[in-house]
Amino acid sequence: MSGTLSQSPQHETETEVNQLVNVTIAANTDTARNEEIAMAEKSKKHDDVTGKRKKHGKLPPSPLMEALTTVAHCCLAAFVLLILYLCFRHPFEFFTWHPLLLSIGWMLLMGEAILILSKENILRRKYKITHTLKLRLHWVPLTVAAVLIGIGFLIVTISKNRKNKYHYTSWHGLLGLIGVVTFIPPCINGVMTLYDKELRDYLNPRIVKLIHIITGVLSFACGGLSLILSVYTKWFDRRTNGNPYVFAFGLVMAILPVLWIVQRPLLKCVRNIYRLCSKEEDD
Repeated sequence: MSGTLSQSPQHETETEVNQLVNVTIAANTDTARNEEIAMAEKSKKHDDVTGKRKKHGKLPPSPLMEALTTVAHCCLAAFVLLILYLCFRHPFEFFTWHPLLLSIGWMLLMGEAILILSKENILRRKYKITHTLKLRLHWVPLTVAAVLIGIGFLIVTISKNRKNKYHYTSWHGLLGLIGVVTFIPPCINGVMTLYDKELRDYLNPRIVKLIHIITGVLSFACGGLSLILSVYTKWFDRRTNGNPYVFAFGLVMAILPVLWIVQRPLLKCVRNIYRLCSKEEDD
């Protein structure tokens, strides 16, 4: 009897300890289960986002951005059609080749070659353009544009020499010259960008691409400003008979696409510079 009584407190203590251990184990089990559920939900969200990015390349662009890009396409075509109309409205002259070739080469071909890289370009999604085809649709029009721009630049030089006029006396001519000169580096750098994998051991592909974007934007911006100022030239004024409505139409059709085309690569340059600086700080 005394032995049973002496063991009772010890038995109660062991029971309490076992209950405490069971409660602790149950709590740990619930915590682990909650953590697993949270991780599963997080993984599911990540998979959903990743799936969207795999499906669309990145998150799909907003309808507003796509609409503005479409407007830029239309403005490019409208400006070039206007110049073509003015070129053939009167008897064709030797100098007329200059606005004809420059509007097609600089505004249309170069502008569209840059827009094809934009994710807001609805043509890319509509026709499911692959990365390889996208690059080809970028450098082929630019190559043709370089030829047309070179010929147009040569024509205006010959024309002024024939008339014994001074060169680059206006902002239109000066910006055009800067645009032609700055068009050379992105052409050379573009070849390096196409073969960045082969040149990876010698050059940093990110830096090569960044230089290509910066020089390309500088060239198109200078040429675009020159085209905007072309509506102020005597040639445009004579061909339109000083019509203010045609002047305003040409000015707007030139300004809108140039601004829209330039803004996207500029933002990309800023992001790439930030990434390069962040990587250097981490290293």
